[in-house]
Formats: sequence, C-alpha cells, structure tokens
Amino acid sequence: MMHFIGILAITLDDDPAALLEQIARYRQRIGSATMTDKLDIFAYESREKKEVVRRYAEENGIEFVLAIVRGDEPRLPAYELDRVVRASKRYRAYMKTKPSALARAQLTDTDVRLVLDLQYYFRLVSRDCDSNIIREMLGEDAIASALEVLAGPIVELIKRIYKVGNLSQAVGSFQRFLDQLIIIIEALRSRIQEPQSA
Repeated sequence: MMHFIGILAITLDDDPAALLEQIARYRQRIGSATMTDKLDIFAYESREKKEVVRRYAEENGIEFVLAIVRGDEPRLPAYELDRVVRASKRYRAYMKTKPSALARAQLTDTDVRLVLDLQYYFRLVSRDCDSNIIREMLGEDAIASALEVLAGPIVELIKRIYKVGNLSQAVGSFQRFLDQLIIIIEALRSRIQEPQSA
C-alpha cells in the first residue's frame, strides 16, 4: 500500500515543504496578513459558499480573489481597501491589453501585481487544502486499499507497456487490458447493485 501512496505522491507532485515555502514567499510579497488569512480560510469553505462568491464577483465585474478579500470578517483596514480598489481598476485596464504570460511575469506595476499575486497565492493554498484532504483520505486503510486495487492493474499495464517497447504490441495489450477491466467493473457493479444474485 505504501508503494502506491508513494507513486501517487510523485504523480501529484505533492511536496508539502516546497508548497509551504512558496505560500510563505507569496504571503510576504502580498504584504497583508488580513488578505492572505482570508484566502487561507476561504480555501476550506464549502463549494456552495465558493459558488456564491464567484457568482457575485462575475456579476459585479470584480476579480474572484478581490471579492474574497473584500468580503466577510475581518474587514480590511481603510488603506488596504483603497489598495484593493485601485488594484482592481488597474488590473482590468491592464488585462484589456491582452498581455502575454511573459509580460505578466515581468510586470512591475504593484497594483496589478497584487491581483496576480493574490490569484497565485489562492491557487497555492487551494492546492495545499486539496493535498491535505487527499493525504487524510489515503491515511484511511479502506480508501487506500480500494485505490490500490483500482490502480494496481493500471500500474502493471504501464510497466508492461514500458518493457514491451513495441507500440503496436502495446496498443493491443492495452486494448485487451481495457476489455478485461470493463468485464471486472461490470461484475463489481452487478455485485453492488444486486448482492443477492451475485
């Protein structure tokens, strides 16, 4: 089981220490504990609340992260609220120029940079939230065992395809594997839906 969890961690590029380091770096760049704390808390909110705030942001032409930092308690101090309002206007004007990814990376305008940094910070804390949930779930024996049973054949197939080296053989092998997998899934589904007849 630990072998599968290790593979999953590599696949998901899950390195908590590196992620927390990035989060700390962006927290410092943003320079507002209130804003970053609000984003930290919001990452763990329910889907329903996230959808309400997203809809509000879209209807009012506000960036999602700015709607988060402007809303709910604790309230932003007046100077930070002014900073957010100014950043929102400058960001909208900047985005109308349709800047490239390189131009955004080299941006020096601190107001626009604030919005970009808040967006990236929120992606990082959301990823950390998701990683924590996945790690917690994988810590439960039942879920980890089920995932290992499900992913075991796929890992074996990847190993087999890698060893074969011949693409046409690999495709044929993959097709046979999928056929077998469909049969197994159908059998499992029927056992779950009608356990008496199984």
